[in-house]
Amino acid sequence: AALWFKDVPIFYTPAATFPLNSQRQSGFLSPLAAASTRTGFDLTVPYYWNIAPNYDVTFFPRYMSKRGEQIGIEARYLDHNVPVPGGSYKLEYMPHDQQTDSARWGYSVVHAHNLGRGVSAAVNWNAVSDDFYWQDMSSRLSQTSQVQLPQNVTLNYAPLPGLQSNLIFQRFQTLQDPLAPITPPYSRLPQLLLNGVWRNFPAVDLSLNSQWTDFRHPSLLSGRRFSFYPSVSLPLNQSFAFVTPKIGVHHTRYALTENNPNEVPDMTRTLPIFSLDSGLFMEREWALRGREYLQTLE
Repeated sequence: AALWFKDVPIFYTPAATFPLNSQRQSGFLSPLAAASTRTGFDLTVPYYWNIAPNYDVTFFPRYMSKRGEQIGIEARYLDHNVPVPGGSYKLEYMPHDQQTDSARWGYSVVHAHNLGRGVSAAVNWNAVSDDFYWQDMSSRLSQTSQVQLPQNVTLNYAPLPGLQSNLIFQRFQTLQDPLAPITPPYSRLPQLLLNGVWRNFPAVDLSLNSQWTDFRHPSLLSGRRFSFYPSVSLPLNQSFAFVTPKIGVHHTRYALTENNPNEVPDMTRTLPIFSLDSGLFMEREWALRGREYLQTLE
C-alpha cells in the first residue's frame, strides 16, 4: 500500500493487517515521529496487545536522539465491579536521560471499584519524577502542560436510602517553575462528608449537608473545619406553579492549629437561613402561516 500526495510518494508499507469487524486485534499501531529542540529526533512505535474483551495493554517504546530510550505502558480493564469507563494504569520510564544524567518517570493510576453493600472506592493518583518532566519529555501521559497533579483516594458508603457518606484523602504534586513559582493548593487529610436528602417525610423534604475537614498546607494557615447544615422544606407544587419555603441552620467551626504565627483564634458561626423559591409556567398553542407552535413562558 502506498500513499501519494501531488505525485509525490510519502508513505509505503509492504503489508498491513486490520480486522474487518468491530473486534480489536493485536499488532503494531501507526508510528509517531517528531522532532524538537528538547528531544531531537523522536520516534515511538506503539504495540497493542488485545488480551481479552475486557483487558488490553499498549506498549510505547520510544527513542529520542538527544535523551535516550524510554518505555511506556498503558493497561486498561473493565469488569462488573469496575464502572464505565473502567480502570487504567499508565507508566513511562527512562532509565537514563542524557541531558539530566538521571532516571525520569511518570505514572497515573485511575481506578473505581464497587465493593458491595453500599460501599465503593476510587483512586486517581498521578506523579512525575521532577518539575520539568512534562516540558522536557512532551509526555503521552498528558497532552497538556499540567502543574497540579491530583493524588486522591475516596471511600464512599451509602448506609441508608438517601444518605451518602464520603471519606476523601486529597493532595497535589505541584510542579514549580523557578521563574514563575505558584502557591500549592491545600490538602484534605482527610475530609469526611455526610449528606442526605429525604423527600415526602411525610409531607416535607429533609436535607443534611455536613463535613469535617483537616486542611493542611506547608506554609499557610492550617487547621480543621466542621460544617453542619440541616434544613426542612415544604414543596407546594401544581402543574402550572410551585412555591417552596425552606428553613435551616448553618453551623461552622474553625480550629486553626498550624502555621498560625498571628494567633488567629478559633471561630464559630451559627446562622439561621430562610429561603423562598417559586416558579410559574404558562403555555399556549398558536399558529403562524400554517405552522403550529407551542409558546412557553417561565
